[in-house]
Amino acid sequence: MSTSRRHIPPARVVKVGRLLWSSVLCVLLELEGMAPDPLQFKIPKRAANVVDFLALRRRAREAGLRGDSIEANERHAGPANVRITCRPPMGLLLIEHLQRIAALAEQKHDFDLLIAAAGAIKGAFDALDRVRPKD
Repeated sequence: MSTSRRHIPPARVVKVGRLLWSSVLCVLLELEGMAPDPLQFKIPKRAANVVDFLALRRRAREAGLRGDSIEANERHAGPANVRITCRPPMGLLLIEHLQRIAALAEQKHDFDLLIAAAGAIKGAFDALDRVRPKD
């Protein structure tokens, strides 16, 4: 095992039992130091309008993530898009949030929102693929 990996404190291990699986993945990515560079991707404005960015930041802090910032900016994103800038662990939390939005949109038969959420999820996954270390 390399010396660059940090020791997981016992308090974090106990806390993992209460976190959702995506939060566990975020913590692991944070500990492994995946992609210090931020993600940048576009999502449809329709999906961005229903994302609760404050709840995402709060959830990241509860999961113990450093750098829990996520920015949504309409500049240079096109007329129907919003540019998202965040770190990879926050991107995973956003994907999970968008999946919940898509499920609710499907239940309510709001197919415009469902399509927008699916496009946003794809954009986030593509951004994660771009920063993933190549083997």
